[in-house]
This record gives sequence, structure tokens and C-alpha cells, in this order.
Amino acid sequence: MKTGSRRFRLSPLVLLAVMLVGCIADEVGGIYIVSGEADELYSVANQMTTTYFNAGGKWTAVPSVNWLAVSPSSGEAGKNAIVITTTLPNHTMQERTGTVVITSGGKSETVSVRQRNEYAFFDQKEYVVDSAGGEVNMGFTSNIEKGKLMISYLRLNWYVMSDSKSATRGEVWNGKVKPITVLSNPSDKVRSAPFVLGFYVDKKKFLGLDTAWVHQKPSTAIAEIPDTVTTP
Repeated sequence: MKTGSRRFRLSPLVLLAVMLVGCIADEVGGIYIVSGEADELYSVANQMTTTYFNAGGKWTAVPSVNWLAVSPSSGEAGKNAIVITTTLPNHTMQERTGTVVITSGGKSETVSVRQRNEYAFFDQKEYVVDSAGGEVNMGFTSNIEKGKLMISYLRLNWYVMSDSKSATRGEVWNGKVKPITVLSNPSDKVRSAPFVLGFYVDKKKFLGLDTAWVHQKPSTAIAEIPDTVTTP
């Protein structure tokens, strides 16, 4: 009886399969950004952008700054998407950049998000008018060009926006909102209304940047509010 060793030869198909397994193993934990590597958002809160990516394994996504939030913050391998949202308005008066780091198996990719620096601030947040009525003059500071910055307000019958072209929208000029004439208050209840500085995006969506309130005292002392209101 003859004894001896047998030589095994791997077929080309088997070799190809081994190579593919090796490549897949190398890619486990990797991140490949499909779209949304960088985006620019307006300076207000609740602005969103979506990033699409492929992950080779379980992954996590972590924002680098407190004015960004990400959802979901983790997931499984495969095709994925995260929504990045601004949680705070940009009151720094300068454009700022934050990042979200997506990590899988020790490998990471960074998504950058820029928040623009449009700003508009009322000089004060509360205005109190006597029950007999009067005129309110609101001042503000803004870096938005004239003709773009607007003031949005409710359609109410107890005040009038001077020279307003719309029942719910008015122009602003030279750091002043056009005067608001408040009519007398015959009721025994306080009347309040918000006024919002902002601008339109694509002529459809109004982005509010700051809000001031006008309060009018009642005709009796049943409900009283102070002459000045302190806001945090």
C-alpha cells in the first residue's frame, strides 16, 4: 500500500470568494457619506438638513456643539440617514460652524454644518400701553438689508400699524418699526399681541428672528400689569 500526501488546489471561484470575504471584513465598521457632507442653515432654531451614508457596521452620530442635535444618534449597518437640527438661534452676530461625527468600528467621518448670522433684535421685549390707548415706537438692531426685514403681527382690531401695506405684515426702516397706534381698551381685561421681526425665504416661509409684546392695561383695576416688564 502506498501512502503519500494529497495536494489540494483551490479553484478560481473559491479564491475569488475568499478575496471578497477579506474585502468585506476590511470594510466592516467603515462609513461612506453619500450626500450631505456640508450644509448651510439659517440663523434661527429648528432648521434641518439630512445626511445620507452607508455604514459597514453599527454606528453612532455625535454633535460637537450644543446648538446642533442629531436623530437618530445610532443605528445598524447598511444605508442610513440622519437629520441634523439647529436647536438654538445664532445670536453671536457671526457665522458659526459645528460638526457631527459619525463613527463605526473605529472609523469616523465628519459632517460640517454652518449656521448663518442673520440677526434682528428689538430694543426691548415688552411694551405697556395705558387703557386710554397711545402710540408704540419699537426700536431694533439688525444686519438684514432694508426691504427684506419685515415685521409680522396678528390681525387684531385694537391697534393699527401706520402705513402698513398688509393687514399682517409691515415694513421696518432706520432701526425703527413704523408706529403702532393702540386704541382705547373698554374691557376689564389686559390685551396682548406679539410682533415678530424676520424675513421671508423664497417668498413663502417667514423666519422669525425676535419677538416683542405689546400689552394694554384694562379700563379698570381688576387686572393690572406693571408699567415696565422685566424679561430674562
